[in-house]
Amino acid sequence: MRNIIPYLTIFIGLSISSGCAVFNPYEEDFGCPGGDYGKCEKVKDAYEDSFVDDQEKFSPMVKTSKQQVAKESDGPVYDYQKQLYAEMKGIIGEAETPMLTPPKQMRLLVLDYVDNDKILYGYRYIYFVAEQERWILPLNQIQIPRSHAEKLFR
Repeated sequence: MRNIIPYLTIFIGLSISSGCAVFNPYEEDFGCPGGDYGKCEKVKDAYEDSFVDDQEKFSPMVKTSKQQVAKESDGPVYDYQKQLYAEMKGIIGEAETPMLTPPKQMRLLVLDYVDNDKILYGYRYIYFVAEQERWILPLNQIQIPRSHAEKLFR
């Protein structure tokens, strides 16, 4: 028993002095390795540099010119989007475009009441469609025969 006490004391002393470093499997020699072609700076400085608009100052390895930026922004996806927006603008701007109004729903609250048989009914909501959806067409496109118009406007 006396032979174990010195070994136990040494083991406890080493484990306390090493702390949590025993459980860390990674090597902590991070001296800004030179293989990634990046800058060696603090996290706060890197965060502030991320808001810089000048790409050459932010990353010296990237050499961009204004012509390259213009070429990259006029890609096929951008042209398609531009064409689609122009087409939608034309359709919306036309006076002949029919529109569909959304239906109007209403909620009606029925309060507590007692009927003739002395049954108490609690409050409840009743939902109903007050107005159906309808087409709004320009007046110059609507050509309704006279017989149909008489039926509609009675």
